[in-house]
Amino acid sequence: MDIFIYKPIDLERPAFRLLQLLGGKGQVIECMLYQAYLDGADTVPYDALSYTWGGTDKTSTVKVNGKTLNVTENLHSALQHLRSEGIDRVLWVDAICIDQDNERERGHQVEQMCKIYSQAEEVIVWLGQATEETKILMESLRRLEEYSSMHGHRHWDLAQWTTFWLLVPQDPGFESRRGLDLLLRRPWFRRVWILQEIANAKKASIWCGTKSVRARTFALAPSLIGIKPERHCQAVLDIMPGRLREESWWSENRDLYNLLLKFSESKASDPRDNVYALLGISSDAYDNNNLRPDYTKGLQEVICDTALFLFGPSDVSYETMPKLLEDLASRNATSFLEVVETSNIRGVEHFLMRRGLEVPLSEDMIKGAVGNEKSGGDIMRLFLQKRRSEVEVTEAVVKAAAENVRIGREIMILLLQRCGSVVQVTKGVVNALQAALYEGHEEVVKLLLDKGADVNVQGGHFGNALYTASYRGYEAVVQLLLNYGADVNAQGGDYGNALQAASYGGYEQTVKMLLDKGAKVNAQGGYYGNALQAASSRGYEQTVKMLLNKGANVNARGGYYGNALQAASREGHKQVVNMLLDAGAKVNAQGREYGNALQAASREGHEQVVKMLLDSGANVNSQGGDYGNALQAASREGHEQVVNMLLDAGAKVNAQGGDYGNALQAASYGGYEQTVKMLLDKGAEVNAQGGDYGNALQAASARNHEQVVKMLLDAGAEVNAQGGYYGNALQAASHGGYEQTVKMLLDKGADVNAQGGRYRNALQAALSRGYEQTVKMLLNKGANVNAQGGRYRNALQAALSRGYEQTVKMLLNKGANVNSQGGDVTVWALPRPILVQVGYCSRYHTSYIPHSYI
Repeated sequence: MDIFIYKPIDLERPAFRLLQLLGGKGQVIECMLYQAYLDGADTVPYDALSYTWGGTDKTSTVKVNGKTLNVTENLHSALQHLRSEGIDRVLWVDAICIDQDNERERGHQVEQMCKIYSQAEEVIVWLGQATEETKILMESLRRLEEYSSMHGHRHWDLAQWTTFWLLVPQDPGFESRRGLDLLLRRPWFRRVWILQEIANAKKASIWCGTKSVRARTFALAPSLIGIKPERHCQAVLDIMPGRLREESWWSENRDLYNLLLKFSESKASDPRDNVYALLGISSDAYDNNNLRPDYTKGLQEVICDTALFLFGPSDVSYETMPKLLEDLASRNATSFLEVVETSNIRGVEHFLMRRGLEVPLSEDMIKGAVGNEKSGGDIMRLFLQKRRSEVEVTEAVVKAAAENVRIGREIMILLLQRCGSVVQVTKGVVNALQAALYEGHEEVVKLLLDKGADVNVQGGHFGNALYTASYRGYEAVVQLLLNYGADVNAQGGDYGNALQAASYGGYEQTVKMLLDKGAKVNAQGGYYGNALQAASSRGYEQTVKMLLNKGANVNARGGYYGNALQAASREGHKQVVNMLLDAGAKVNAQGREYGNALQAASREGHEQVVKMLLDSGANVNSQGGDYGNALQAASREGHEQVVNMLLDAGAKVNAQGGDYGNALQAASYGGYEQTVKMLLDKGAEVNAQGGDYGNALQAASARNHEQVVKMLLDAGAEVNAQGGYYGNALQAASHGGYEQTVKMLLDKGADVNAQGGRYRNALQAALSRGYEQTVKMLLNKGANVNAQGGRYRNALQAALSRGYEQTVKMLLNKGANVNSQGGDVTVWALPRPILVQVGYCSRYHTSYIPHSYI
C-alpha cells in the first residue's frame, strides 16, 4: 500500500493546505491536497469542516493525491456525506490539512486557525450520523427556515420566532425534543477546538446525517422547543452565527477570563489546548507573545503563563489545568448573571450575601431573573425585598417576562402589582405582552388595562390584542377585551381581523361573541380573505353554518383560495362543500391557484367532492388556474379514479393550458403509467405541444420515467419533437444523466446533435452536471464535440467551468477545439496539470492557479 507522505509547507508565511474532495460515490474517497496562502488574493474559496475526531484510532482510509492516508471513522463518514457525485468541493480539514506529527507545523497552523475559519465561505459542522429522532428535529427546523424565508425574519426577536415555530407542524411524540437533546449530547459540543471554529464562522450550517440547517436557526432550537441546555452547550449555541451571537455575552465580553469560565468543561486530548484553542477568539490574549501556541512548552509552563496573564503575579499555583479552570468562577464577578439566569433562589441568595454590594442590578440582571423559567418569581421577590430601589422595570424587562413560557404570568403580575407606579404602559410593552395574550393570561391583561393600556394598540405578529386572544379561542380574555372597548373590526395580522382568526380555529363561542358585538361577517382581508373562507378551509361545519346564518356572502371573492367553495373543495371537506352549494355557492366561480372548485378537488383526488361538484353542474372543461383544467390537475397527481370520472363527464382529453400544457404531459411528468395509458386510450394526442416541457415525451424524459417514455414512443411520440425548457427529450434526459432513457431515445432515432433548449444540445446538457457515462454515449453516437451555442458556448467550456477533469480529457481525446471562444469559465477549480494540458495557462494569469498542487 502506497502511503501518503506530507511535503513541508512554507512556515515563514501564512501557508496552509486545502483539500479538494473529488466527486464520486461508494466507500473509496479520493482527494487532492495542495498548498495555498491565507494572504493571497487568489486563494481558492473553500469551506472549513468542524467535527470531532471520534478517537485517535485511524481505522479508515482516504486516497490523497492517489496515495493512502489513514483517518478516523468519523471523518471518513463526514466526507462521505459531504461528497457530491458529480461536483468537487474544496475543504479545510485539520486532520488531513495539517501534518499532525510535525509539532512545529502544528503550532504554525494553530496560530492561523482564526483566519482559516473566518476566511472560509462556510463552516460545516458535522454532528455525526442521524437517528430517527434527529431526523424529525432537523426536518422541523428546515420547515421553519422555509416558512420564515417568506417573511422579513432577519431582525425577529425570540417571541416572534416562538410564535412562528408554533405554526410549523410538530411531531406529536415529542421526537423533536428528544432529537435536540441527543444532538446537544454529541461530543462536538464538548470539543475545545470547535469553539474558535464556530465563533470565527461568518456563515455556518449544522449537518446530521444527510440533513442540514443554518446555524442561526439551530441555535434558537432550545428556546423554541423549551429545552434548557447545559451551561456549556448554551455557550456554544451563543457563539454560532446569527441572532444569539449578536445579542449574547459574546458581543460584549470575550476576554480570555470569560472564555475560560464559559468553556471550562470543554474536552481536549492535550490539556494545553484548553487555552490554545481559545486564544484566537479572545479579545485580549490573541496577540500575547507569552501565550502563543507552542507545543514545545510543557503543560506546567502553559498553566503558569495563563495564570500570570489572568491574575498577575501571585503565590497561587495550580498543579493541573482542571484546577485552574475550576477556580475561575469564584474570581469573576460576571458569574452573578449566570447564577441569576440559571440558578434557584438559594444560589442567588448565596451570591448576594457574598458579593452583593459589588454587583449592580442592571437591566440585564433583571431580565435574566424574570427569564428564569424555574425560579424567576422567587428571585424577583428577593430583589424587591432586598434592593427594591435598584429594580427598574423597563420595556425590555416586561418583554423578557412575557417570553417566559413557564412562569411569565406569575412574574408579570408580581411586577405590575408591586412596581406598577413606575411602569409606563407603552405600545412596546403591550406588544411584548402578546406572548402572554397568546397563552390566555387574563390576569396580566386586566392589570395592564387597569393601568391605562390602550386596548386597541396595533403591532406585533398578531396585529392587536383582540386578534391574539381570538386566534387562540380564549373566551374569557376576548370578553374582557370587548368589555374594555376593543374594536371588534380592527384590521391586522395574518388573518385580517379577529373574526377570521377565530373562524380559522373553529372557536364557535368566540365567533358568536364577536358577531354579537358587531363583527362584520363579510369583512375582507387577511390570508383567507374573509371568515367564511377561513372556516371552510378547515372544515368547521358549525362555524360555517353560524357565519352563513349571519349573512356571510357565500360567493365572496379573495384570499388564498379565491372563495369558500374552492377552499373547502381543496381540503376535501365534503359536508362543508354541500352546505355551501345549498347556500347558493357558484359551482363554476373562478379564481386563484386552482381556478375553480372542481380543479382544486381534482388536484387533491377528493373523489366524493368531485362527484358532488359535477352533479351540481360544475363545468368539466372550465379553464384557469395553474393546471389549466380539472383533468390536467388530476392527471398531474395520478388520481386515476378522478381522471376516469372527469373523462366520463366529458372532459376534453386534449384541452390545452396550464403549466403542463395538457393532461398527458402532466401525467407523463409525474410518471403515472396507468393514467398515461388511460389518457392515450381516450385519444390523447401523444405529440401535442405546449407547457413547460413542450410535449409529454420531454416531460417524462426529464423525470426519468422509463416505462412512460416507452409507452409514449410505442404510441407514436415524435422522438425529435422540439420545444419546451430542454428543447427535446434527449436533452432533457441527458441533463439528468439518465442513461437508460438516453439509450432508449437514441435507439429510437433521437438526433444526437439536435439544437435548442437551455443547453443548446444534449452533450452540453450532460456536461453541465458531469455525467461521464452519458457524455460517452452521446459522443459514441456522433455528438459534435465542437458544436457551438448555449449557456457554455461549447462542450469543452461546459466541462471546464464545472471542473470535471475526466470529462475534459474525454472531450480532448474526441477532438475538442481548445481555442474555441465564448462562455464563462472559472478555471481555478482545476489543478494546474489539466490547465496546462488544455492550454489555459497561456490565456489566464497564473495567479488563478493554486500555488502548489501536491
